[in-house]
Amino acid sequence: MPKRVRRQAIRLMVMALVWVGVVPAAPAHAGGWPVNVLANGSFELAFTEQPGCGDVGARWGCFTNGGAANYGFYADQWAPVVADGQSSQLIEINTYGVENGDNDRYAGIYQTVRVIPGQSYKLAMRGMIRTTNLDGDPWRYQVQVGYVAGPQLDWRKVRNWTDVGWNTYYPRTEPGAFSDFQAAIIPDTPVITLFIRVWKKWGIGNEELDVNLDAITLAGPAPK
Repeated sequence: MPKRVRRQAIRLMVMALVWVGVVPAAPAHAGGWPVNVLANGSFELAFTEQPGCGDVGARWGCFTNGGAANYGFYADQWAPVVADGQSSQLIEINTYGVENGDNDRYAGIYQTVRVIPGQSYKLAMRGMIRTTNLDGDPWRYQVQVGYVAGPQLDWRKVRNWTDVGWNTYYPRTEPGAFSDFQAAIIPDTPVITLFIRVWKKWGIGNEELDVNLDAITLAGPAPK
């Protein structure tokens, strides 16, 4: 069974958007590039308890859109669901005890970073989708990425959501292989906020969606 670090019983909550602080300084490097401008993309630093969410990787913020669903964010240290290091970020959406859940439930993380406008950055990450319900619409769960200019708390401002194409779902207690995603980002501003969200499309009751995220990088020239 997964060795999750759980805070308390999963609870129904209203939408929570948590800001994690100031824009981080430019990363140090030894003269070469690309460098990873994201902090803690492999979730090996401490996790922090964030109100309305749970345990979220340090330097990341979190959000949900509430409604008739339950949400959980965990520091997952179960080896089969860790792609790099000792921990991954687990995001859970479930409808246990909810007979008629709401459609289109979202939960995710975000981080604000410094970049060089007009330069190309390579976004890469790994992930795995697990569920208690292996039947139904083959696209009922999605993971998406998007970004906006400047420091931004509101994930609803994103207009460029991109599906990462992870359409393989494993049983919740029987993990499989990690999926990969890569894309190019060419920012127009010196600061952007990257968002990653989990989307549970249907309000089917008494099912659980677990998504592990790990090895997230945004590689390109280091800003001065």
